[in-house]
Amino acid sequence: QDHDVQAVVAALQASQHSLITALVFSWNNIGDEGCMALADWLKTDGQINRLDLSFNNIGEEGGKAIADALCTNKSLAHLAMTGNKVGDKGG
Repeated sequence: QDHDVQAVVAALQASQHSLITALVFSWNNIGDEGCMALADWLKTDGQINRLDLSFNNIGEEGGKAIADALCTNKSLAHLAMTGNKVGDKGG
């Protein structure tokens, strides 16, 4: 859920020396709010190379936020978003 993802993102932001390179959030009922929190974090993270957001409730706004984050994040090599409601305008 969105508030759970936001709590994880807050913990990741507080950690100065995170060694996390992969996050799997599939099947967690994450919506646009949670996805936007992840996207904000992705803009500044340089370690993560795999992110799985499959089968959540992410819509166009969340998809746009992730697409925008990918413009600055150079470490993410694999992004899974299958089973969301991103649509054609969501990036």
